[in-house]
Amino acid sequence: MMIMMKMVMLMVMVMMMMMKMMMMMMMMMMMMMMMMMMMMMMMMMMMMMMMMMMVVMMMMMVMMMVMVMMMVMVMMMVMVMVMVMVMIVIIIHDDDEEEEEEEEEEDDDDDDDDDDDDDDDDDDDDDDDDDDDDDDDDDDDDDDE
Repeated sequence: MMIMMKMVMLMVMVMMMMMKMMMMMMMMMMMMMMMMMMMMMMMMMMMMMMMMMMVVMMMMMVMMMVMVMMMVMVMMMVMVMVMVMVMIVIIIHDDDEEEEEEEEEEDDDDDDDDDDDDDDDDDDDDDDDDDDDDDDDDDDDDDDE
């Protein structure tokens, strides 16, 4: 009878030990699970942060690209403006030279015109002479009468 009691006691002890072990294991498992969950959460947070960082980086890259494009556009505009200015200056310069040449030619023309005018004057004189002749003719007519 005593032996039986002892055996039962032992069994109970073992069971208790087992229960304790199980409880410990369960606690450990729970802790592990919690840790895992925490880790997962951390990982998720990290991933989210990484994603956010990636998005921010992408945005930064896009902004940089846009800035570079803007700079390039501005540079192109400046280049075009400079080219246009240079072209305008060259054209104006050419025009000036042409105008000078034209003026010289015009001067020559003017001289010629003056000469012509002189000639015209001479012609006028001739006309006057003719008039005189006419007068003479008139006189002749008178004589005839």
